[in-house]
Amino acid sequence: TDDRLGLAGSSYLQVVHGLCTGRPPRPDLALEKRLQGVLRAAIGAGLVSAAHDLSDGGLLVAVAEMAMAAGTGVQLQLPAFEGSGLRLERLLFGESGARVLVTVPRAQQGAFEHLMATHQCPQELIGEVQAAPRLQLQLGSRLALDLEISAMAAAHGGGIPRRLQGHALGQNG
Repeated sequence: TDDRLGLAGSSYLQVVHGLCTGRPPRPDLALEKRLQGVLRAAIGAGLVSAAHDLSDGGLLVAVAEMAMAAGTGVQLQLPAFEGSGLRLERLLFGESGARVLVTVPRAQQGAFEHLMATHQCPQELIGEVQAAPRLQLQLGSRLALDLEISAMAAAHGGGIPRRLQGHALGQNG
């Protein structure tokens, strides 16, 4: 298994299990340097529409945040998950460096893939932006998640008020 991807010390571990423990993922500084350089070049060349690191919340959080910000939907297809031996939580919420979610216009996909390969940065096509405002996650042949972007945005936007509900607010003057 890849020891650069883990749940130790992650937002997932804190939120779901109430734990802040474990050894953080092993950094790959050489890959991080190559990736950041190639992404700057790709953005400068107009090959990337949007980008979001996966170090805080992992893949699914980054996808959700990007979809809510853009007001578009996304369909993720992770066919290689089934039979991989990788826990779903680790795949979707694992945090580490040198991992970035990018959206690339279809017309620029070949140039982007070539640039990434030239700089020895691994990449994987995992889905596509769609007009329908839904986040859909396909794991092999199974539809594992299907949420409306507006419902996600409402839940996300209401997080602070829910946390403050029942707490007195003071004003510093």
